[in-house]
Amino acid sequence: MSQSQTKGSIHWRLQRISSVLLIPLTLWFVSAISGLSSVNYAEALFWMQQPLNALLMISFIFLCCWHLIMGLEIVIEDYISNPGMARTSILMVKLSFGLLTFIGMATIINIATQ
Repeated sequence: MSQSQTKGSIHWRLQRISSVLLIPLTLWFVSAISGLSSVNYAEALFWMQQPLNALLMISFIFLCCWHLIMGLEIVIEDYISNPGMARTSILMVKLSFGLLTFIGMATIINIATQ
């Protein structure tokens, strides 16, 4: 098996693993957010400060962004024929969503440790 096939196979598996992990996290997220729709700011803040909720929210943010990055990488590789433009686009996606992931996780940690 060539290096390209191995990389593609690993990428494919990681994308499937992130999909499976996102199923229960997305159900939890939808349930949690719908439950928070009727509470005030202080109650929502208290909810986010609970260790399990903070951990699940961090996991949700990380996995969503990671899954998104992997998916966009495949779309870019498939539809941008210029190799330089494709590499630049992939780099920009990874940097921008990596930064968003970091900001989201740092925000949750900041709230949880107040």
